[in-house]
Amino acid sequence: MNVAVTGYSGFVGQHLMRVLTAAGHHTRAIGRSKPSPIADWHQIDDLRNAPWDRHLRGTDILFHLAAKAHAADTTESEVRSINVEATEFIVREAVRQGVEKVIFLSSVKAQARVSRENCLRESDTPKPDGIYGKAKKDAEERITKLCRGSSTSYTIIRSPVVYGPGVKGNLLSLLKLIDRGLPLPFQSVSNQRSLISVDNLVDVLVRCITGGDDQTYLVSDGDDLSTPELIREMAFALGKKPLLLPINAGILRNTLRILGLRFHADRLIGNLCVNIQKVQTDLSWSPRFNRHDVLQSTAQWYKETTSS
Repeated sequence: MNVAVTGYSGFVGQHLMRVLTAAGHHTRAIGRSKPSPIADWHQIDDLRNAPWDRHLRGTDILFHLAAKAHAADTTESEVRSINVEATEFIVREAVRQGVEKVIFLSSVKAQARVSRENCLRESDTPKPDGIYGKAKKDAEERITKLCRGSSTSYTIIRSPVVYGPGVKGNLLSLLKLIDRGLPLPFQSVSNQRSLISVDNLVDVLVRCITGGDDQTYLVSDGDDLSTPELIREMAFALGKKPLLLPINAGILRNTLRILGLRFHADRLIGNLCVNIQKVQTDLSWSPRFNRHDVLQSTAQWYKETTSS
């Protein structure tokens, strides 16, 4: 099939491109820099101002992964410009071009920031988290509206935190702290967090090519764990012994919030688990890649990267 990918140079995109190419798909990369060894590269400098009619011509499947994360140096208008307005522009042209399906990588943040008594389900009323989560939810709504009644179907994947070789963000920071042997005050935390390895995420994204039409799915490894459990597993993969301190979780949460780090408190102490029964049933999909193996390969990548 003729498959186009935006965001191909990102963490998930690089893994996706390798899998699509290995599967024999004709894969078109749309973005700023030419990826090697992909021959079909369409250069754009701005998602919001590009000749998408030319870039999408002849495309059967569009994976839209390109997005802007919300960070301290970005404004709400910047996040929405890329994650909402540009997405609407691209998908509108995909529908006009007769693309068979748009597969959109969203975020669990479009669903909620935390899970309370039970793991989140797609049927739960969405409570998007922050600027990024609200932008992703708005993008989802625009995609469904554009595709409704057209020949273009869509599948939306709401992903939790992704890990694997090449990981960035908070998990990379955590790897560095563990590697340095710094004390981490999370031994008393008893929470439940869903994660997904980049291998499992790419696996389910590719599965969406032939299933899940006009559906939204929450995905994960299906094997939730607490923050201290994650730290211990990451430390084991690094060949380190973690130094976990037994600080009361309530005191830790309040301290982080007083310091203006509510986001970190929720990510490290709160619950955020998802139920993946719907995607397992609809797509006959189950996570194929073992977390321990992926953490080992992540640790190996980290060691090679930091030693060079």
